[in-house]
Amino acid sequence: MKIFKYNYTVMFSDCDNAQIVFYPNFFQWFDRATQNMFIQVGLPWNEVWIKYDIVGL
Repeated sequence: MKIFKYNYTVMFSDCDNAQIVFYPNFFQWFDRATQNMFIQVGLPWNEVWIKYDIVGL
C-alpha cells in the first residue's frame, strides 16, 4: 500500500471568529489532497475523469 501525505497549514482565514475551523473547508482540503495523490501516482486528475468515466469522488 502506498502512503500519501499532504500537509496544509490552517490559516486564520480558514476559521470563524471563535478561531474554530470552518467545517466546509475540510472538503476543499480533501479535494486538494486527492488531486495531489493522483498526480503523484502518475494519474493526472483531468485524464482520470475521462479515462475511467468518473462522475465524482
